[in-house]
Amino acid sequence: MLVRVLSSVCVALMLSSMVGGLKAAGEHRASSTSSSGVSSAEQESTQSQSGSPQPNQRLGVLTVRVPVQVKNGGEAVTDLSVNNFQVFEDRTRQVIDEFESRSASAFRIGILMDTSESARPKMAFEKRAAEGFVTHVTRHLVSRWRQDRLLFATFDSSLELQQDFTDSGDTLTGAIKNAKAGDCCPRLYDAVSRVIEEKMAGREAASMRILVLLSDGRDAGSERSLREAIEIAQRYRVSVFGITTDRVTRTAKVLSQSDRTAMMSLLCRETGGELLFAPNEAGLSRAFDRISSELGHEYIIFYTPRNQQKTGERRSIAVNLVGANGSPYYKQGYTY
Repeated sequence: MLVRVLSSVCVALMLSSMVGGLKAAGEHRASSTSSSGVSSAEQESTQSQSGSPQPNQRLGVLTVRVPVQVKNGGEAVTDLSVNNFQVFEDRTRQVIDEFESRSASAFRIGILMDTSESARPKMAFEKRAAEGFVTHVTRHLVSRWRQDRLLFATFDSSLELQQDFTDSGDTLTGAIKNAKAGDCCPRLYDAVSRVIEEKMAGREAASMRILVLLSDGRDAGSERSLREAIEIAQRYRVSVFGITTDRVTRTAKVLSQSDRTAMMSLLCRETGGELLFAPNEAGLSRAFDRISSELGHEYIIFYTPRNQQKTGERRSIAVNLVGANGSPYYKQGYTY
């Protein structure tokens, strides 16, 4: 009898320890930490994030995976081959080992909305535009056999997961409708870092990961820096597409680097995404339409860096187009 009692207690203790992850709305926990170096599980070194080796990969050899989107006049360019690309690391040209065109890849989309006090006047039309985006994607683009999924989260001084990954448009729009304005302190960089680390960093087979960020770029009191948020997005190959509802009188090209909009633009640009300006509801709808047009139109470049020494330093990536019109969008570096 005593053995049975002790066994029951042990089972109960084991079950009580199996709790973790990002908590639902109204709850949050301290952000998880991770190193900035490349690892076989986290930064496409020995294995891909789907758990299978990279093409022609030798064990112990660093291989880099670079998702690339190409646009011409705002439209995705979908008919390119490996001969149209050159890749450079720290200004040294690299040999492309493998090249894939993933027009039918699964995707994971996170929608992250600023609900702090400063966002309150804009929340009504932001929510309507987000609902329209979700409805379009789930009705026309989501494929259940591909297991495409979307999630919705909000942030002020804390991050709240309003709806975990799902392919149900009704469930997502319901969560968006129920989102409420929060407090005065948007911890933007913490929110971006946590939602990527805790919800988008898994080893699923999905090759396309997008975080749609609705914010004016203001950060107040984050423990993570802008550079850390960029490195986390690069590590887990998440492209950040920002939508700012600020009324901008200057173009993005002449914004100073001290401007919060320029900081948000840097976050998007360095992760292979784009910052879109939407000062009104019509602009928001256009921005969401532009993002939905990008889904599935992606090229994947694999290369083995000539420099295999692990130094813990940042390495820059540059991708050039050859014999084709358009602009490539890609992550602009990593740390190894």
